[in-house]
This record gives sequence, structure tokens and C-alpha cells, in this order.
Amino acid sequence: MATYRFKIGDFDCISMDDDPTVRDALPSFPNAPPDEFEAALRAYNLEPGAVPFSMNILLVKTPEHRVLIDTGMGADRNYTLLTNLKSEGIEPGDVDVIFITHGHGDHFGGIADKDGALLFPNARFLMWKGEWEYWTSEATLSTFDESRAAGIRRNLLPLKDKIELIDKEGEFVPGISAVPAWGHTPYHTAIMVTSNGQRLLHIVDAFHQPYQAEHPEWSHRGDSNREIAEATRRSILKRAADEKLLVMAYHIPNPGLGYVTEKDGVWTWLRY
Repeated sequence: MATYRFKIGDFDCISMDDDPTVRDALPSFPNAPPDEFEAALRAYNLEPGAVPFSMNILLVKTPEHRVLIDTGMGADRNYTLLTNLKSEGIEPGDVDVIFITHGHGDHFGGIADKDGALLFPNARFLMWKGEWEYWTSEATLSTFDESRAAGIRRNLLPLKDKIELIDKEGEFVPGISAVPAWGHTPYHTAIMVTSNGQRLLHIVDAFHQPYQAEHPEWSHRGDSNREIAEATRRSILKRAADEKLLVMAYHIPNPGLGYVTEKDGVWTWLRY
């Protein structure tokens, strides 16, 4: 499944899987006990050594805007975002708002091509201020290998004079809001989509796989602050269950949509 269409109220939404892969899951969760981890995966009919790993890029079509949440791996991997957009009748120039949720390459790598040319010429770019400042600082760049630093220099730094930096929760276009979800990265940001009484909470990388619902204490190796990331997961899971929210996650198998239920203090992910 490359694209999946759904609606939130009056908004047309598309989940697009960019560069889907299959992975050995255990190395990504270093604090998960192997036996318990395997049992948790099998409860979701997942084979521990071959877990589907998606990159679900969300496009929201509102009456006024075409909003893209993240841009995938881009030039560094098997990039399908532009193909997926065109299959839905959307040209790069139609996208007028792009929100980058955090500074990992699989979320911003599709901003520019291999030569550094911006792929979305009419887009207004947004990112949380602290997240931008962390990833684009020379202090941070100096700690990366050449390839990782080059990806930031090619995709993020050219936005320096045009990106809009936000520092508080709220709408950046009507019906679409930035929601703090710290921990995976310093200022990792979730997205709330609201239209005509319906809501979608896109949690991005707050958790990576469905079995983290039952085990929010299992941290992904990409979490920069495991303690904060776990607290964020617990808060999001509680909110999703209490408010019966439709949830989208970036790496859960496409379309990455589901609900969270709670029983006897245990959360469970239910596929949409």
C-alpha cells in the first residue's frame, strides 16, 4: 500500500508510505527484555526478525491549504514521496505548507534533491524553534559523521532565511496545530488535525511500533532522552484512550492509523 486516503471532518487526508522496509526489531529497543519483547510482538502477529517499518507521510488538504507533515528520507534512500503525491493528482508546487516535526533525516530528507534544489517551491516551512536551533547549530553538526551533517546542510540550512519557527502550542493553519511531544528529540512535535468535530493526533515518532502501547517503558534507540520520551508516550497514550482519538504514527505499518484502548491500566493499540 503506497497511499491511503481518509477524511477528518471536511479535510481530505492521505497517508503515504515512503521507503517501506522490514527490520529486525529487537536491536531498536535496547532496554526491552528479549523474551518479553518476542511475546509482545507475536501478540500483534509480528515476527521479531521481520517487522514492517513504514515512513508514513501525512498530507492534509483543507479548503485553503495543502499541508505536508515531514518529507521522508529523500535523496538518501528509495524516495517515493513525489511519485505518491503525483498518483494522487498533487504536484510539488501545490504543497504550500510543510511542517518538519523533528531533526531526524527520515523526516526532512525530502526537502531538497541531491543537488540541493528545493523540491517544493511554493511551500511555507515550519519547525519548532528549539528543534531547529539544536539540529542546525555548528556544535551539533560537529558531532555528526560526514553523511549525516551533509543531509542537514543540504535540506535544512538552505531554509535559514525562510523557515517559520514556532515556540508555543497552537494552530499554524486553520484546523492544524503543533503539539509538544518532547523526548524522541529535544523538541519533537506531534500534530493535531481538527475538522467538523473530528480529530486526528499524529504522534510521529512518540512511539514506533504498536507493542509500545503495552510497554511505554521500552525506548527506541533513537530517543534522545529516554525518561522524557517515556513520559511523553504515557501522556499521549492516556490522552488518546481518554479522548478516543484517531492516532497516526510515522513508523507503524501503513497507513499507521489506529486507536488506543485502556483496560486495567494497560493500553492496547487497535489498528484502524
